[in-house]
Amino acid sequence: MLSEKQLYRQWSLHNGMPFFMQAWWMDAVCSQGKTWDVILHKSHQEIDGVLVYHEIKKFGFRMVLQPELTPYSGWWVSPHLSEEEKQAIAQDLLCQLLHKRHHYIQIAFPPQAQWTDILKKYGFSLSLRPTYILNDIDREDLLSSFHLSKRRHIKKAETRLQYTTLPVEEFCRLHNSRYELQGKKDYYSQPLLQTVCRQALEHGQGVIGAIVDEGQVCHAAALVVYDADIACYLLYFIHPQYKASGASSMLVYELVRHLRGKTKHFDFEGGQEANVAASYSKFGTRQYTWILAEKYTSVLLRMLMKVYYRHLKR
Repeated sequence: MLSEKQLYRQWSLHNGMPFFMQAWWMDAVCSQGKTWDVILHKSHQEIDGVLVYHEIKKFGFRMVLQPELTPYSGWWVSPHLSEEEKQAIAQDLLCQLLHKRHHYIQIAFPPQAQWTDILKKYGFSLSLRPTYILNDIDREDLLSSFHLSKRRHIKKAETRLQYTTLPVEEFCRLHNSRYELQGKKDYYSQPLLQTVCRQALEHGQGVIGAIVDEGQVCHAAALVVYDADIACYLLYFIHPQYKASGASSMLVYELVRHLRGKTKHFDFEGGQEANVAASYSKFGTRQYTWILAEKYTSVLLRMLMKVYYRHLKR
């Protein structure tokens, strides 16, 4: 008999799940000795609810955390059900997770998720985080919706730069160099970056775009992952010597053009920093909020985490 994880692997191949919940994505981001699992809800032998989660064990504590490079996932409930049925299934998925008795649970939900009442009911604390989304990327007036400054940047860049795509290894090298130039360490390991990029491209749900000059020097590059509904501007590189070249604005515009007909919306994924928010807002975007839900069941772990975060702020 198939386990729920094996069943989900087979089922998800033929169902349009959000990319951050797909089995291949979870395999990629949990490839470095990490583990993931899934909880299913079935009605009449049909799967109509899914909760995918990443679990770690550290210092004797069992925790559910968002995987690296996975800004939000939450759970999926069939859109063909009534609102009452959706709420009941979401509650069942959450209860199944809680019964596994983790010491800490962290779940991030995409923009416009409608689960706040259920999460509060079961003792989760909720934080709202901003992101900026460019809606309806197929529309003809897309460029005219950009702020004048962005249109000028694009026009300037187009006179001497060009759009291309990069191999996985080159993009990951550039991403790492972004931090090396600042005397810092990349947040993500090279094996993780390469695995995620390679899997996204192999599954036809990713593109690595770049803006280069006539000498093939890369001014800006980005990995965008996408499904039929939305694309996510997940990882990027901007050459520190060419920040004023207009390449980063041109890159966004070219990526959006590349994705027309493949997806509907473009999520810049983030915007908590004021300067980043100001830039993203000039691409004709709307601000949305996503939900980070957290719950401690261990008083000791909560105390230790408070001490840890206090130390980080020093």
